[in-house]
Amino acid sequence: IWLRTSFRLAAIPNNLSLNVHHDEDVKIYLNGKLVKELPGHVGKYETHAVSKESADVLQTGKNIIAVHCRQTGGGQYVDVGVATSDNYADLASLMRKFGKDYVGDAAAKSYRRMERDLTNHAAKKPSASKYDVMAVAESGNNVIKVLGRGNPVLEGDVVQPAFPSVLRPPEATIPDDYKTARTSGRRRVLAEWITSKENPMTARVMINRIWQHHFGRGIVRSTSDFGFQGNLPTHPKLLDWLAVRFMESDWNVKAMHKLIMTSLAYRRSSAPSDDCFDKDPLNNKLWRFDMRRLGAEEVRDSVLAAKGTINLQIGGPSVTPPLPEVILATASRKGAGWGGSTPEQANRRSVYVKVKRSMHMPILINHDMADTDSTCPVRFSTTVPTQALNMFNGKFMNDSAKTFAERIRKEAGDDVSKQITHGLKVVLSRNPSEKEVGAALKMVEDIRSSADLSEKDALDRFALLALNLNEFIYLD
Repeated sequence: IWLRTSFRLAAIPNNLSLNVHHDEDVKIYLNGKLVKELPGHVGKYETHAVSKESADVLQTGKNIIAVHCRQTGGGQYVDVGVATSDNYADLASLMRKFGKDYVGDAAAKSYRRMERDLTNHAAKKPSASKYDVMAVAESGNNVIKVLGRGNPVLEGDVVQPAFPSVLRPPEATIPDDYKTARTSGRRRVLAEWITSKENPMTARVMINRIWQHHFGRGIVRSTSDFGFQGNLPTHPKLLDWLAVRFMESDWNVKAMHKLIMTSLAYRRSSAPSDDCFDKDPLNNKLWRFDMRRLGAEEVRDSVLAAKGTINLQIGGPSVTPPLPEVILATASRKGAGWGGSTPEQANRRSVYVKVKRSMHMPILINHDMADTDSTCPVRFSTTVPTQALNMFNGKFMNDSAKTFAERIRKEAGDDVSKQITHGLKVVLSRNPSEKEVGAALKMVEDIRSSADLSEKDALDRFALLALNLNEFIYLD
């Protein structure tokens, strides 16, 4: 008789066994391979381990098990069950009970001593200064082999060191003096090839991302794809020249920022031109600067700088600025996992703000903060109503406007005209025109008379308006 059924696995188990009760001879196949053959008959269920026999055919998802039972005389019966297990023996308990008998008294005492040391060490909290950098290191000169279906039991051919062939690299040769008792030298050779002048791809990719940071788009638009499916560079010779300069500067990123930001392309006006627009509507020739809105972190940092409270401290742990109550309430325990930084620490740059999946600062998430669940080669700049609503009505912006107004009063004195002029100079990074100052003064007078506001409240409203000006939010 032949029997056939299927079962599904979400993951490959560490152990696989069959529970079989048969009368008489039985053969059991897994995904077409004979994994167990049992002659004769038994009076009860027996368990047979088949982990090794099934290692090369067992798979996640659907598996097929087939059973052939052959009867030579008398009655006939067969039943087969599949059992999986990821459990391992409790080594600690076995060593306590039988260690002395199996490994000897000295080895058993050594094991107990190391177990105590490990327990004591695990209870100690490491100091923050002890682990400045975490890295992966090699462990000796291990032989790397192909593993069939990713299973460490199924060792295949030996793999020799090599670079990705799709990049048409040179042969990977490891000098003898790179090899030590602790390392094979493979990582060093890889690092040297990645940063080699004979491999300009690394410099091209990096300089393209630096260019994108300043212009909003790279010389190669497909920032993460320099292959056949990506975009061709709009200025291939410029990309190559910048890549060479980058390598010649000893990979100095700061030098590249300075070079790009002092270039004519970066310093060009964003003013339109009908003639140029007709010839190059996408601005591929860089005849003007593409006006762009500041990124999420840039918006918050600019507000902190304008009100004069930004903390430029470098390094250190993440900070947790105040969040609205409605966001803190999304946690299973209100505010759990967020903490409360001091006002001075809360005013640090946005790169240091803690990232927690369920808790984001509204001003950051509304201005297209990067999605932390996936890679983000390019920031998309959206224009949605929630941005304007948050910039005018959000607690962070209104509190910042009041602090900004206090700065204006402190630095410009009591004269309203001087206050307006100084406030516009701070947010625009230039001297405002008489027309701009006059319009702002009229606005302050209008809201004072129409809303019956005090001089202090009116300046607070002006400060909020100034922090919402397009020239403050956009780079042009």
